[in-house]
Amino acid sequence: MCPDCGSPGRLPCEAPGQLNPPGPLRFRRILCFSVNSRVHGLQHDSRNSFEPQRHKDHKGRPFFVSFVSLWFNLNFESLRVDVESEHDVHPVKSNWRAFGHTIAASLGAAACLFAVDTSAADPERSLRVMTFNIRYGTADDGENAWDRRREFLVETIHAFDPDLLGTQETLAFQRDYLAEQLPEYTAFGAGRDDGKEQGEMAALFFRSERFEQLDGGHFWLSETPDVPGSKSWDSALTRIVTWVRLRDRQSPDAAPLVYFNTHFDHRGVEARRHSAELLRGHIDALSSESSVILTGDFNAGERSPPHAALFGPIDSTPPRLIDAYRQAHPAPLANEGTFSHFQSTATSGPRIDWIGCTRDWRVTSSEIDRTARDGRTPSDHFPVTAVLQSDR
Repeated sequence: MCPDCGSPGRLPCEAPGQLNPPGPLRFRRILCFSVNSRVHGLQHDSRNSFEPQRHKDHKGRPFFVSFVSLWFNLNFESLRVDVESEHDVHPVKSNWRAFGHTIAASLGAAACLFAVDTSAADPERSLRVMTFNIRYGTADDGENAWDRRREFLVETIHAFDPDLLGTQETLAFQRDYLAEQLPEYTAFGAGRDDGKEQGEMAALFFRSERFEQLDGGHFWLSETPDVPGSKSWDSALTRIVTWVRLRDRQSPDAAPLVYFNTHFDHRGVEARRHSAELLRGHIDALSSESSVILTGDFNAGERSPPHAALFGPIDSTPPRLIDAYRQAHPAPLANEGTFSHFQSTATSGPRIDWIGCTRDWRVTSSEIDRTARDGRTPSDHFPVTAVLQSDR
């Protein structure tokens, strides 16, 4: 975190302790916050301070506009600036001439920033992914019952604005509610008990305007994956994978994207290991020449056989998928738990909700969404998000 502007970037402001430092130091602070805000989606608080705020629509806002707006907020009230030479500081008595010099410097710095990282500013090539176990809607959860939290849950989804959304534990009426509240998405899912409407779904949603569905289907995590409702090994419950093959209208000449969403068993240790191996085989078979996105609740931590089966090498075969969160946060921390039990402070425990992607995607960010109200979360899992950049 920058010690001066409060943003989570690494560039120093070089103006410690000064809210409105003069001339060049002020400009350095603007430059610092502007660079960091591009990376972390922060918005300047216009109340004459540098308080980081989450920008709810930063992905569509041109950086140049943000930069100029920020510059005027901090400098218009004071046209007198100092121009710093290599060895000393000379006061400039012509306010408007100094104002012009500073504008020129600001525009030059903005141009440099564009040259440094143009790919991160290109929404055409980015993909926003969210995985969210929404907790089955018939559970006897008292104050956390579905009807009491469903609007909050939709607001949480809207806040991140995913292009791809994978849900788990979704019953048919919950799928229908989300489809009604998220009309910009196409929903695809089937009940795990019969392959139709009965039982929990691994229902997925994709942005209709961006993607065209070319194919899709379901298979069961069992020794007979094509048999609806089947289960094997020590699995306590029937488990399903839902997948779609999508054409990205933003990259119509690129190979299709294949998106998988699933929920592993919560009790069967052997079932989770076999499920990961089966899933990896199906990913290879269904997407040999395609880009892949995987979301799910895997009911296993990072140092587990299922994680190794999906994201590690097998014999001499390198993994196709990378763990997006670990790619963005190489050093594991103690507060990476994703099962909340509806409590915002429950951040310990394993990270059991994962987003995976093939290596043609570059992970620009991945977070565990700790959204809460009055200490309560919209589900008993924290959603996990990732922003990916296409290298295709």
